[in-house]
Amino acid sequence: GAEIGLADSLPPPPADCSAVALPDRRRRLAASLEAASARLRRARQPSEEADAAKARLAAFHRLNEVTDVARLELLGFRKRWLLALCGRLVDTGEMRIRHARSQVQLLKETIDKLRND
Repeated sequence: GAEIGLADSLPPPPADCSAVALPDRRRRLAASLEAASARLRRARQPSEEADAAKARLAAFHRLNEVTDVARLELLGFRKRWLLALCGRLVDTGEMRIRHARSQVQLLKETIDKLRND
């Protein structure tokens, strides 16, 4: 049969984890940045150009902020995921050791019974 890997047994990120929504937020902000850039290109009067440049700069800063937050969120999620994986590995190792010890005990008892009979 197909074995399930340890990573498959880890829970997915919770729905309220902000890292899950960050790619969508980043995509929207990138679209906002592109729209601000388009307005800047279409601007005809100097005052409109200045307003468009300010809007583009603000959109650029928001995009960078979300990118930084996303990077930190994903690093935190990766760290939590790795800690959970390490915990599962330790649990699996301990379970295998207990199973091996019980098998050894069962074999010892069987050998003793065979010797005594």
